[in-house]
Amino acid sequence: MLNWFAKIAAVSALLAVSLGANADCLLKSGDTMVFFGDSITEQRVYTRYVMNYFALRNPGVKIVFRNAGWVSDTAVGGNRRLQRDVLDLKPNLVSICYGMNDAGVTAYDQKIYDRYINAITELVDTLQEKRIKVVLLTAGCVDESKAARLKGYNDTLGKFAAQLCEFAKQRNIACYNIHDPMLRTLDAAKTADSEFVMMNDGVHPQPNGHMVMAYGLIKALGCESQASQLTIDVKSNKVNAQRCRISKLRVGVDSVYFTREDAALPIYLDDSAIAAVKYFTAFNEINNYLFKVTGLAAGKWKLTVTGGRLGDFNAGTYDADELAAGVNLAYAPGPWKKLAGEVNNLSREQESVYYSRWRQVQLANIPSAANAEKQALLDKLDSITDQREIDRINRAAWSRVWQWSLRRVR
Repeated sequence: MLNWFAKIAAVSALLAVSLGANADCLLKSGDTMVFFGDSITEQRVYTRYVMNYFALRNPGVKIVFRNAGWVSDTAVGGNRRLQRDVLDLKPNLVSICYGMNDAGVTAYDQKIYDRYINAITELVDTLQEKRIKVVLLTAGCVDESKAARLKGYNDTLGKFAAQLCEFAKQRNIACYNIHDPMLRTLDAAKTADSEFVMMNDGVHPQPNGHMVMAYGLIKALGCESQASQLTIDVKSNKVNAQRCRISKLRVGVDSVYFTREDAALPIYLDDSAIAAVKYFTAFNEINNYLFKVTGLAAGKWKLTVTGGRLGDFNAGTYDADELAAGVNLAYAPGPWKKLAGEVNNLSREQESVYYSRWRQVQLANIPSAANAEKQALLDKLDSITDQREIDRINRAAWSRVWQWSLRRVR
């Protein structure tokens, strides 16, 4: 079995565009990023999707992520805890997502906005003085149908979002307005399906809303690398492989076989988020695991992928015309999805352990006589967090050499 370093070398050799070589990406290998915000950040969902993105797209690249979200917080409150919860972590980059509470759940009021933007300005100034990069996310939207108090609040949030992005433009800071696409997605989904829910309580998103937030943050970071793409023309045996490579290609009248090795895998999404992608198709701009085969005989073709220890998968049956146009396999069953799920579980565990370390131990009111024991527990939790991080990076870089077969079934 290949050891860890050999696996990293094998996969890294495939990288057509590495994280470090992407001049537009604000995150570099070795960086520490802190997600800073209110309870929506504290939910640890869009943050987990972003963590998964970097691990699966750039195997072996180490970036430390820490979540500093706090329930009911505002930008004013963020300034009060900035040193303890962010600066002490010595980050290279901080994403800031405030506004949901700052806007006051009321009609737009210039004085309320001024208080908010003054606090955001203070946060930005403090971070930039310390040469820490900043990315801004606006507040998302609410589902006004869930509570009478939310009626009309999207108008307020929309104005806050537009003005925050204008502030960012003036300061030359990356910013993404997630309010608008979240609201459009919510409206489109509810029009198509009256049972669709993005926020149970009208405010806190389910994974489908966090999917839009993750997209916005990835776009704001400028790290827009796509999943591996593969096109095969069976008549000429020509192959166009991007961030992947294939070998042992065999083409028959009713079958196509090959071995494929991927450098860049699709992002993991929870099931409810996958179900909402059809209402927010822009997500596929960063998650299109394109598989295209031209020149096939007419009919239905069954795709099977053997993923070694990950198992064997029926990745779907497609019409020859569908394959000629190209299908996105990001959400189809396959070893890529199982591996991404394992990475996702490790991301979840890492954030959970760090949350316990920070909120339940570091901030606990423990008598000074127990300081030694407290520090020992903090050290132990740090080691567990670090190990989960290593496990996540290692798992993401696991061998992606899989056997693919297409067979005509009718």
